This record gives sequence, C-alpha cells and structure tokens, in this order.
Amino acid sequence: MAQHDVTAVLDPAATEAARRLSALLSDDDYDVRARYALAWFHWYRSVALADEQARGHREAAVALFTLCFVSGVHDIPPPLLPDVADAVQPVARTALQQAVDAQHPGLLTAAVTLWQSVVTVTRADHPDLPERLSNLGIALAGRYRKTGEPDDLAAAVVAGRAAVDATAIDHPRAPGRLVNLGNALIAQYKRTDAVADIDAAIAVARAGVNAALSGHPDRAANLTHLSLALSARFERTGNAEDLLTAIEAGREALLITPDGHPHRPALLSNLGGALRARFELTQDPADLDATLEADQAALNATPDDHPDRATRLLNLATTLRLRSEARGDAAALDAAVEAHRAALSDIPDNDPVRAESLSNLAVALERRYRLNGALADLNGAVEAMRAAVAAIRADHVTWAGSQSNLALTLTTRFARLGHRADIDEAVEAARNAVDATPEGSPRRAGRLSNLAMALESRFGRFGGKSDIGEAVEAARRAVDDTPSGHPDQVKWLANLAGALRERAARSGAARDMDEAVDTARAALSAATRERDHPHRDEAQLTFGLALSVRYASARAEADRDVASTVLAGVLERATAVPLLRVFSGITAAQLIAPSNLGRASDLLEHAITLLPLLTPRHLQRGDQQHALAIFTGLPAESAAHALSDGRRSEDRRAARALHLLETGRAVLLNQSVDTRSDLSALRREHPQLAARFVELRDLLDSLPDTMSADAEETSPWLHRSADQRRNITAEFETTLTLIRDIDGYADFALPLSEEELIAQTKDGPIVALNVSTYRSDALLLTADGIRSLELPGLPRSEVVERITAFRQALRSATDGTTPTSRRRAQADITDTLAWLWDAVAEPVLRALGHHGPPPTGAVWPRIWWAPGGLLSVLPLHAAGHHSDPSDDPRCRTVMDRVVSSYTPTVRSLRHARRTAGTTTEYVQDRALIVAMPVTPGVPGRLEHVPAEVSIVGDLLPHHVLLMEKERGRYADSDTARDNRTVAQDLRPTGENVLSHLPRSSIVHFACHGDDHPSDPSLSRLLLLDHDTSPLTVAQLAQLKLGHARLAYLSACGTALSAVPELWDEAIHLTSAFHMAGFAHVVGTLWEINDAYACRFAERFYKYLFAQGKALATENSALALHHAVRAARDELARLPSFWAAYLHVGA
Repeated sequence: MAQHDVTAVLDPAATEAARRLSALLSDDDYDVRARYALAWFHWYRSVALADEQARGHREAAVALFTLCFVSGVHDIPPPLLPDVADAVQPVARTALQQAVDAQHPGLLTAAVTLWQSVVTVTRADHPDLPERLSNLGIALAGRYRKTGEPDDLAAAVVAGRAAVDATAIDHPRAPGRLVNLGNALIAQYKRTDAVADIDAAIAVARAGVNAALSGHPDRAANLTHLSLALSARFERTGNAEDLLTAIEAGREALLITPDGHPHRPALLSNLGGALRARFELTQDPADLDATLEADQAALNATPDDHPDRATRLLNLATTLRLRSEARGDAAALDAAVEAHRAALSDIPDNDPVRAESLSNLAVALERRYRLNGALADLNGAVEAMRAAVAAIRADHVTWAGSQSNLALTLTTRFARLGHRADIDEAVEAARNAVDATPEGSPRRAGRLSNLAMALESRFGRFGGKSDIGEAVEAARRAVDDTPSGHPDQVKWLANLAGALRERAARSGAARDMDEAVDTARAALSAATRERDHPHRDEAQLTFGLALSVRYASARAEADRDVASTVLAGVLERATAVPLLRVFSGITAAQLIAPSNLGRASDLLEHAITLLPLLTPRHLQRGDQQHALAIFTGLPAESAAHALSDGRRSEDRRAARALHLLETGRAVLLNQSVDTRSDLSALRREHPQLAARFVELRDLLDSLPDTMSADAEETSPWLHRSADQRRNITAEFETTLTLIRDIDGYADFALPLSEEELIAQTKDGPIVALNVSTYRSDALLLTADGIRSLELPGLPRSEVVERITAFRQALRSATDGTTPTSRRRAQADITDTLAWLWDAVAEPVLRALGHHGPPPTGAVWPRIWWAPGGLLSVLPLHAAGHHSDPSDDPRCRTVMDRVVSSYTPTVRSLRHARRTAGTTTEYVQDRALIVAMPVTPGVPGRLEHVPAEVSIVGDLLPHHVLLMEKERGRYADSDTARDNRTVAQDLRPTGENVLSHLPRSSIVHFACHGDDHPSDPSLSRLLLLDHDTSPLTVAQLAQLKLGHARLAYLSACGTALSAVPELWDEAIHLTSAFHMAGFAHVVGTLWEINDAYACRFAERFYKYLFAQGKALATENSALALHHAVRAARDELARLPSFWAAYLHVGA
C-alpha cells in the first residue's frame, strides 16, 4: 500500500471488515492468508496512528506476522522482523525439540527452515544470536543424521562454531553450545576421517568440561561429548590413554546423572561403547561383562517408540557378537543376530543408520556361518552387505569398510560354493576398500588383510602367480602397519603365514616356507599372551599347518612332533569351532601315525565323536551334508587305526572299530533314529515329558527343509524358518537332557552299547565292511561278540579302480552301440562280481561258517551287510563266480549260500526291527501302487509299467492305484479288477502319494528315479508333478508312518547316491522309505530293465504269498533272494538285469 493510501485503513468500513474477519478466525484456525491480511492492516494502522494508539496495532501485527513467519511467509515489513524473530522463539524452540525427539526428516526440515529464517532476520548485535545459531546447528546436524546430506553437516559446523565464537566462555550457556558444536565435529570426523576434525572436537569438549563446573546442568553432556570424541580418536590412533580418559569421562557423566533422567540411557550407551573398545584392545572379560550390562540397561530404559532404540539394539548386538567370539557362546551370537534384525525393522529404508545396521548384521551372520555352517546365514550376510554398500555414498568414510566386509563375506561364500563370480567380486571390492583408505589409517591393515585372503583364495582354486604375489604383499603390509600388541595383530600374522604357506606349497620355495612357519609362530605367540584370545584357535591351526607342510618337504621330525602337538591342542579345546577341531585332529593323526599309531588312533576317535557337532538339528539338511562331506573317509580311517592299535586286544580293537563306524557313518540317519526312539516306557512313567519330546520332534520334522547344499537363495521366509528351527532345536536338546537325567534313561537316544549291538544278531550276523587307505577289514558281529577279519585282497586303490570300471560297464551294458560292446560290458560286470567274491564275500562267509548252500529243506541263513563308503555302491549280495557251472559243488556265490540284506548301521537295523514289531497287522485298503508309464520331461515311455501294475495289482488285494490314464491305450476294464480299489480319478502326484502313504502298509512304485548330482537329499521319484512338487529323499525321510511294512521301488538307482563324499551317509530313496517307517524296502543300485522289472516283481510277490493266503512281508528278504536267484539262473550272462535289486531292513 503506498504511503498516501495508509489513511485508508482508518476508514470505519475497513475497521469493520477487519473486525468481522478477526471474529471469523478461531484460536486454532491457521488460515495464513487471513492472518497475513490482518497483520498488514494492523501494521498500517500502527503507522497511521499516533504513538499510544499505534502501540497496540504494532503488537497485534507482530503476533499475526509471527504465525505467518512460522508458516514460511517472510515478506514482512522490515521494521517488524527483529520483533517477529523474538516473538517466534517459543514456537521455534518447541518445533526444534519435537524434531530432535522424533528424529523425523520432515519435522527436522521444518525446524531447519524456521531457524535459518530466524538467524537471517536477527541483527548481528542481538544478544540471542549465539543461541539461535546454536539451535540452527542442532537442527542441521539432526537432519544430516537422517538424510546423510553432507552440506547440512558442514552448515551445522559453521553455525555451531559461530555460536561458540560469539559466546564468552564464562557465559552460562557456553557449555551447551560447545556440546552442540562438538557433536557436529564428531559427526564430520566420522564422515571424513580427518584427524583435524576429531582433534577440534576434543578441544571443544575439553573447553566445555572446563566451563561446566561441578553442578552445572550441562556438565554430564560435556563429559559425554568428551568421552565420545576421545573414543573416536582412539579408534583412529590406537592411543590407549585416550580410551582410558574416555571411560573415566563416561563414568563421571553417568555418576552425576540420577536414575530416571531422560539422558541416562544415552550415557549408558556411550559408556558401553568405550568399554567395548577397551575389551577389544585388552580382551579383559570384566570389560566385556560391564559392556553387556551397560548396553542391556540402556536398551531396557529406552521406550519401544524411542528414535534411538534401534541404535541401542545395534550396540547390544555388537557386544553379544563379541561375547560369542570370546567365549564360544553360540546363544549370544543367535541373540546378536536377533537384535540386529530387530533394529533393522525399526530403521526406515532411507535412514543412513540402516547401512551401518545392515553391515553389522552381515558380520554377525558371517560369524555364525563360520560357527555352524548354515548356508542361509552366509547368503544372508552377502545380501545384507550388498544392500549396505548400495546405501552408502562412495565419498562417505564408511564406504570403504563396507566394501571390505563385502569382500570378506564373498570370499567365505566362494570357499563354500566355489563360484568364480563371487571371488572376482570379492577381489574387486577388497581393492576398492584399500584404495579408498588413506595410508596411516588404522583400518587399512584389516582391509589389506581381507584383500590378501580374497587373492589367496582365488589363487588356491584357479592359480595365477600375480594373485598369490599380491596376496603376500598385501598381507605383509597389513602386518607392517599394525603395532605390536594390537589385538588384530594375531589375525594379520596368521593371514600372512597362510599366504606364504600357500605360495611355498606351490613353488617349493624353502624361504617362503620358513617365513610362513616363523610368522605363524609369531601369531600364536601373540595370541597366547592374552587369556582366551578369540583368534588363538586359528593361530594355532595356522602354525600347525605351516609346520606340517614344511615337514612334508624337509621331513624334520621336530616339525612333525610340534605340529601334531599344536594341532591336537585345537582338537581338544572345547570352545573351538567344531570344524576346526575335527580338521586339526585329522591332520595331527596323519602326521603322527607312522611313529605313534596309538596316539593317532586316539586323535581320530576324538575327531569322529565331534561329527554330530557339525550337524546340529537346527541346520538345513544341505548344510549338514556339506559339513559331513568335508570329512569323507574319516570313519574308515578311524576304524582302520583302531584295528591296528596294538595297545588293545583283538576283540577290544574290533569293538572299538565298530563303535567308531556306528558313530561316524549315517550321522544324519542316526539323528533321525534318535528322535524316533522307543517311547513306550517313557510314556508310561513320564507321559508329559514324552509328549513334549514328541511335540518338539514333530515340529522339527514339519519345518520346511528345502535349501540345497549349493543354493544361493535367501529370503525373509528362510530367515524365519532358520530362526524357528534354531529355537525349537534348543528346546528339543533341553528336553533330551531332562529325559537322560532320569534314572534308567541315561542312554536314551544315544548310540548302542556293545550288548545292544550284539542283541541285533538274533536272526543272523551283521557284517560291517571298512575300506581305508591304511587297511581293509570286515567287522563280524555275531551272537558270540565282535571280531575283525582283515581283507588283504581289498586295497582301497583297487576298490576305486574297480568301481570306476564297474560303473562304466553298467553304462555300456545299457547304452552300448553294438551287441558286442554290450556283451563285453556284461562280462566286465560278471568279472567284478567274481572279484567281489574273492576279495570280500568268500573270506567273510568262510569266517562265519557258511561254506556252501544250506541243506535241502533247511531254513536259509541270513546275513546283513553294512558296507558303508566305497563298497555301498557294489552288489555284495550278488558277489560270486556266476560263470561257474550250475552244478559246481563249490557254489562260489553269496546268493547260493545266504540270504542278504543291507543296513546302513546296526542302529538303523534295530530301528527297522522295532518298527516291524510295532506295525499294525495288515488290513484292507493298505496297499498303494504308483505307476508312471510316461513321465513329463523324460523322453520315451516305460512300455511294461502297465503290465507290471496289472500283475502286482492282481497279487495285492484292496489296493489304491495312482496312474494317469493314457487315452486310447487302455479300456476302463483294463484298470478295474475285483480284488483292488481303483482310484481312477487320482493322478500320480507327490501330494496324492503323501496323502495315501499314512494309510498304506505296502507301496509299490513303477516309475523313473532320479539321483541328484550334487545333493542326494534332492533325489526323487519322477511323478507327474516332479518339476513343481518333487517327491524327494528329504521329504520322505521326515515321514513317520505307523502302518508301513514294505516298500518296493521298481525304479532306477533308488539305493544309490551320486555324491561319493556322502556314500557313508546312505542318503537315497531306499533309506528314506526305510526311515519313514517301512521295515522292508526293495531298492536298486542302478538302472533296471523295464521289461524284466515286470517279471521280477511278479516272482517277488508270488513268493510272499507262497506261505499262505496272507501277504508275509516279514519274508521280503527271502522273497527277493529267490527272485534274484531265479533271474540269475535264467540270465546268468546278463548280471545287470538282476544284480541291481537289494533288500534293506529287518
């Protein structure tokens, strides 16, 4: 309004209009336009009227313009701006407090905008300018913490410094303004890693402490700021004096802050951080305990909706992880992971703290993977680290650390899965980390060491002199950059020793080898200077391996003796990671065996008892298999050494060897047997405990377990499933302990005693076979006890050659291009069967007194083979000279002397017999036939499956048939007979099979089988939906069927695993049905002939009915025996047709 128009506001009409507009506005009406108009009205009235009258209008204008100013309207008469800036203070301070408390980006932006406006309109000589500058700094720093915008942080430092410079040191507000500046400087240091910033923060903090004398309300805040700043500089320089002062300041701050004060949780958290840093420096357990106490108290005092709760969860999680590393506390590590995930759930996706939280979660998951081998944890660590890296700007100081952590997790996963992409990405990330870390930074050594490990891993798998050379150089620089006594010195020395050892092992360079030994010795020496150093086990293993490699080339006995002693120490340390313990024990035994066989035997026995620790029930099945595959052959070597241990008598050696095989073979199968122990007595005497055991067992079995041993999948569902499995496992183990604490139940679900083993021979002897690099033996378990029979004609090298040739002959017998090649293949198979007789079967049968066939009319004697390992893929039941004349009196074949059955272990045989003894009698509608003449995705057709189904169906009354009808091939009458129940509308899907199994006493499958090439638990029967819902070994093994008696698997290779490293585990379809509850299972060792399978099944079932009208499944082994012999008599020159069939079970 122009000057000459001012008088217009004096017009009564204008006054009335203003009065009416004002009346329309309530106190909570924030119509900015209306108030803005009224503000100008009052301002012009104040200009037009005399002083006394003008004063009231001026005050009204200021009040109205203040509300508009808060709303972002800054076109205000200049003379009023200072007054408006003063008037807005209560509102601005409230807005700032709300924004800081909520840490909401929107509120913080509003506070920044408001305080920027306030500072802009405040006169330079205004006495409140320092306070306003300080508040602006608080708002800017708060917004930086939520957005990570570096300009906000720089502006916060400028504002804070201006506030401090304008404040006299003796001003009562000076300590508070120094705190605000100091916090901004600490944040800037954490972003830039510039020493000048942290030095400035410490100087500001000391000034604040000196200014805030005892009793000053800001003294605790300044002490906390000093503690934080000194702790940060300690991390940068390693100056222990800084850390000591930081702890003292933190303790004083806490001491002068009363319980219940709103700042006390923050002070506890700060003190916990300083104590944690000192623990990492000194490894003093008292500091760790104090840290955990402080972190827990800080979290307990923080409300669930508090914006700092996530940060306090992160602090607690970090401390729990350190506790797990220091004390081998697996539960603490689980709690750490849980706390990290809880923190992440509270942190918005765009919050800068989220990257730090993701990185810390990744570290905890990677540590837990190293402890228990769960691939889901490792994949989760990689996923979290990648997300953390993606969330951090490349110019942020934490970016390099995240790159280094990503490299570490990828290197670890490469060691597990062997994927080239992982290790290449790891090397690139590690190089990025080193390049982004300045010389002199205390973090550079760790990043150099991670680079060295990635390069060494890539060299170990793919070679490349440049990689190992760079690895050694990086590891050496990491050591050179680390002062003596530094807590990480042990790790860097061990990594350098490992790189040197790897290079020496390839090049044979004695100089490298000597340096590797010296460096490893230094690492162990540094670790032993501190009690319970967290990396002592790794250092001890590194030293032992370095000595063992040097011994292999130089043959110095001193190296051998020290190495074996050092490695044995790792084996015997209960707090060490089980994987390291077993590996160390095996290596020590290999070193010492030539000179001290007894000691080597003891070490291997100790190692084998640890195998169950590698496969805790909470692990996915693929993880369990991976751990066991690492130590393939350990049971065989352990048993062989026990048999050669001259300190014991022969019978004691044999008993010990059998115990070791029972412990080390079929670990996963035995684990399942344990959970299915006989509960009849427990139910009678302690029904509640029995019910809890069954409930937890069934919960474990019901949890999904589908991750393959080489999968990279990860998802929130997998994390939840793994966590649930871990929690239920802990309860299950607790329940087991409670049961074993009861008088009379000490052996509940434990390996069989010698007396219990012998008790299983009532129906015939059990023969456990063992092939090792050291010797080969048969362990004969009879009613008279346990004895051993050495098999000198069975050297391991020849067994391996024979298996290779045998498997090639099987392929040629089926796929040979000419009749001549197929005949030659059959002859090779016949030759292998003869060798198997000479080397294994004949000595065993002779020792057991079976010198010929049983007398006419006599009961056929039985024998159970427990081949394990290499021999599990060969048909021991078919061993013999089948080319001999049929009237040859020598009867040099197994099947002409005894009836053979198989069992993975004696323990599983007892389970089968107990199952057979408790199965209900056969009743109607308990037979199931599943047939697949045509399989989706599989070329060709099983032409004889319909005929097999028809024949078997005629012999199995009251059965259900699952077979998809083929249009045009069969009339309805062809699939409906009087003596069976036909489910014409049911397709042979996995779901339908699983729904019928609980009601079926007998099941017969006529279909294709598929052996998974890398994970035997994923081997499957190929049903109609095998691509989408496969019926796998893992799925079947979880079943507990109460009516099961006989499973006949007329499919290819159902008793075979394609993974040699897991042959000891007997993971295949036949064992899966066995564990599901079928006391008798007929399986096959290789591809069977479709046409002959039909005739074979007919003979088998007809014999089961030969004794009467009822189906005598207890005679399954004898029925199969006669079927095989009849087939052999018909097709003696075609052993591939009949030698594949075997019986597993009671």
